[in-house]
Amino acid sequence: MRRSLTTILALTIFLASGFGATVKGNYLAVDDTFNKPNWHTDYSTAYEVAKEQKKMLFIFFTEAEQIKARKEYESRVLANPKVAAKLRDLVLVRVPLTATAKMNGQEVKLLDHPSFAEMHHRQGIAVVDLTSDDQELHGQVVSAFPFPDRRYYSLNRTLTILGLPTGTLTQRTMIFAVRVHPEHPRSTRGLVSRVLMRAARDHSGHQARIATRDITTGRAASIASILRCQVVC
Repeated sequence: MRRSLTTILALTIFLASGFGATVKGNYLAVDDTFNKPNWHTDYSTAYEVAKEQKKMLFIFFTEAEQIKARKEYESRVLANPKVAAKLRDLVLVRVPLTATAKMNGQEVKLLDHPSFAEMHHRQGIAVVDLTSDDQELHGQVVSAFPFPDRRYYSLNRTLTILGLPTGTLTQRTMIFAVRVHPEHPRSTRGLVSRVLMRAARDHSGHQARIATRDITTGRAASIASILRCQVVC
């Protein structure tokens, strides 16, 4: 009986050593290496993986001069179990601010591309939607959150970003702003209507075209006065 127990224990230790576990003292300690999200370091490779798997591409732009903020964000936020669990559903890539990618046969600096204009050439996170069948969203940057100088987004705000519904950059940014409001309104936590989101997007585009036409016909001054009144009056 004792020999059988010894054999079972030895077999357990042997199997554990191959599946992310080690023996410490009298305890079997589980190594979480296999549960950690996998980070790519090449944007083009990560993009193709996300495209093939129809997943969101989560990009962490890092700055050499902001190493303290980067390390703290990685250890305090990205390594948090709640965040790590959500990141496992995405394709991840960590690249420097100087990262480039081939576009139309030319090597282009990512943060110089208009798609990443809202990153303002700063350290931070961005998301590209490669899941949607909506051709207007597929391959588009749908989140851009540059970090404040020498700081980073908190755990709760990062979780909010990772929980945003499918939508355009503007829609997701507005929903984020409402969700992190101190009063915590419940209005953005219901079910998302794709019909209403699409209608709102189309209407915003229509309004933008009207504004452009108005400006070109000489009514920019009246629009500016209305905006000033909204801020000052």
